[in-house]
Amino acid sequence: MNVQIIEETSNKIVVKVFKIDELSIEECLKRMFHLSLNMFDEVGNNNRLKELKNSLVKFYYLLVMQIRRFLAEGKYTEENQISLLRAMDCRMIAEKMEKISDIFFLTEKNKLMKEIKEFYSKAFNNCFNNEFVKSLELMKEKKELFKKTKDKDMLLLLSYANDIGMLTK
Repeated sequence: MNVQIIEETSNKIVVKVFKIDELSIEECLKRMFHLSLNMFDEVGNNNRLKELKNSLVKFYYLLVMQIRRFLAEGKYTEENQISLLRAMDCRMIAEKMEKISDIFFLTEKNKLMKEIKEFYSKAFNNCFNNEFVKSLELMKEKKELFKKTKDKDMLLLLSYANDIGMLTK
């Protein structure tokens, strides 16, 4: 479960073993983010979406295992020295990302996909970097994007991304 392809070109494939004792909660979260971000570009390519989804789910469960271990046993890697509140926020963010990844199987390419991808990226980065003021500013952008679409899947994706952005200190 913890073996992942982290780079793939026509000439090489780089594989990394992520040992649960060495992998931080935030590293799992970052990896999930990048996998979900790549899914924006693969809408319509169900084989590639399945690969990305499978990898994302693996990191989701690694993150859940890390958080449960952190909360139950107080065992964590040196990098996992985070507050209990931050650990719970990471769990909520990961759950939103997992739900976002499901949406890509239900939708088609959308003219707003690029803008929504940028919004999602900003929301995650604001959350991860605890940029509360920037997250508040994203609310205006969300409202503008909401006005541009009636697609329920895109509205749901925007709502999940916004929820992620609001999980700042």
